[in-house]
Amino acid sequence: MTEQVRPGRVFLHIGAPKTASTTLQRSVFAHHPQVHYLGEEGEGWPSREDAAIVEKMIFADDLFYPADACARLFSDQLAVAANRAFIYSNGDIMTSRHPTVCAQRLHALLPDADVIIVLRNQFTALPSYWANHGAFLKPAPPQYFRRFVEFEDWLAWGIAFPHNTPFANFLYAEIIELYASLWGRNRIHLMLFEEFLSDKDAFVRRLARLMGIDEDKAVALAHGTHERRRYSARALAWHRLRTRYFWSLSLPRYMPGRQAVQRTWERFLLAGSPLKIEIPPALRAAVGGVFAPGNAQLVKTWGLNLARHGYPLPDFTRAPPIK
Repeated sequence: MTEQVRPGRVFLHIGAPKTASTTLQRSVFAHHPQVHYLGEEGEGWPSREDAAIVEKMIFADDLFYPADACARLFSDQLAVAANRAFIYSNGDIMTSRHPTVCAQRLHALLPDADVIIVLRNQFTALPSYWANHGAFLKPAPPQYFRRFVEFEDWLAWGIAFPHNTPFANFLYAEIIELYASLWGRNRIHLMLFEEFLSDKDAFVRRLARLMGIDEDKAVALAHGTHERRRYSARALAWHRLRTRYFWSLSLPRYMPGRQAVQRTWERFLLAGSPLKIEIPPALRAAVGGVFAPGNAQLVKTWGLNLARHGYPLPDFTRAPPIK
């Protein structure tokens, strides 16, 4: 039987990246009648100014963080939630360049929240993240912005500087311990993306039970949805080709039908099959070595069965490659 909504129940969903956050946000959180969702495309995202405030809460130094404005935004949205489950969901939280500062700000805003974190095997998360983000150089000066970055180069960069590159987004043990130190271990709820892939309905039902919302409604809303798919192989091949040979060329500015041609070409590129890519064998051990110690700590401390899904662990070199 579905648990009834408990008035004032508050949730914070922080990702991780590439774990169906956008799918959950757009399908379940934004449309479930028992949920008040603060986040991208939710009813609790009233204006572009509010989005800018929250972006600074995640990414900006204290010098530029509008603390009072952010506190008012969250306070107003909590009041509007009434007896619905309130959730602030943002997959960018775990990509913050100031993770401790960001977590402390969130704790000040939502001190009574339950924290939901979805983990994904780093061996599959990194290729997915690279395909939609890492392959495009940013931030960078205009003449270099979004130029193509080879997968092997991007991985080598992360291996060399795991705390200062997107690899830091996937250091789950450190991030989880940070949030547990602020909210308490009993308020941290860990889920696995691999369980979402193997049985989406069961995953959504577990999430709905946690939030105290109608399970059947949540499952129906999530059915058949898949947001922000991985870029296609042809799109990334084109991006590599353009970067190498004619980056500075573009269609004439006043060409008749220029925008229509661009849109048609972009639709063609994105319509291809999603890129299939794996971490090269030569780099697999080094990549695994970055994450294995933390994952082992998660197994020991939180009882997660990560070996079942092929996560990097101290003996990961004996495991078969992830397909």
